[in-house]
Amino acid sequence: MAINLAIFLGGGVGALLRNLVYIGVARLGFGSWPGTLFVNVIGSLAILGLSHLIKELPESLSSFFRIGLLGGFTTFSTLAFDAFIFFKEGDYFQGSLVIFLNIFFGIVVGVALFK
Repeated sequence: MAINLAIFLGGGVGALLRNLVYIGVARLGFGSWPGTLFVNVIGSLAILGLSHLIKELPESLSSFFRIGLLGGFTTFSTLAFDAFIFFKEGDYFQGSLVIFLNIFFGIVVGVALFK
């Protein structure tokens, strides 16, 4: 039960932080997809960079960060939606760019930084 509560609380905090990033990106005059890119890259780099610390934590605290906070902060569904909108509008370059940048900066750069 404690692990479920930790995940629940972490997810709420992560989603709130994601929304704050979206608001900040919107204030800079960008559309929605750069906000998705920022949260996915930050979240991916955080989980990769902190993985050695997170696995040493008690299970409830590890779940709070890994599944709750970072899971609530990052968002594959919004990435898929952003790409879908571009593809639906016939802008295959922009849709492909959204997917590529999220994967490249979230995984490839993370592996290079934290190997």
